[in-house]
Amino acid sequence: MNPSKIFADERMRGCCVYCGGNPETKEHAPPKVFLDEPYPSNLGVVAACQKCNQGYALDEEYLACFIECVVCGSVEPDSMRRAKIAKALKQPKLAARILRAKSIVNGEMLWTVEIDRVSRILQKLAISHIDYELSLQPAGEVFVKFFPLHCLSVEDQTLFFEDKTSPVQSWPEVGSRAFINVSKGDFEQTGFERWRCVQPERYMYFVSQAGGGLVRMLIGSYLACEVYWEV
Repeated sequence: MNPSKIFADERMRGCCVYCGGNPETKEHAPPKVFLDEPYPSNLGVVAACQKCNQGYALDEEYLACFIECVVCGSVEPDSMRRAKIAKALKQPKLAARILRAKSIVNGEMLWTVEIDRVSRILQKLAISHIDYELSLQPAGEVFVKFFPLHCLSVEDQTLFFEDKTSPVQSWPEVGSRAFINVSKGDFEQTGFERWRCVQPERYMYFVSQAGGGLVRMLIGSYLACEVYWEV
């Protein structure tokens, strides 16, 4: 057996990673709405049913657009840095929905995000990353946290990027990406060395087997996210 060969992707997983249904399609992890062209050549994919593949699309578009609007301070397409988001905001209903989240309080611009909607998407993203990296499904009660990175203190930002989880108690499944990293000694690395940068300034994430599963994500260099499961 070649320990450096990743063969978990070659097996018939037999189910959608999100609902356990028929895996009719492959979905990018993360979805392309969070990335810019040209897309990474090694962008991950996971098995998904048609319903899950399409059912999260509007919420993913909302989150990607919301982040860009907050960063740019506007919902006007011409103000966007990302062409994909500028195009999406030409949808009147989407632009109006995000604009309603904007308010001015004591001269400061504030944005009120739809918490349940974002939490749903972040949990979905976390599941796809754990499946892609560890070939595992998370277990236990799920908790979702997210916050603007710049609102954290320097100390809290350091804690977010550091790997403070305990050493690996059991090795990941043979053939998974995590197993390859462990076999090369990468399990001893910490901080940015264990983060996977999908696309600079757009998306990066960290996956751990701690507890029932732990995923941290940084989206658009703005939104710091953490999803974890307690068993």
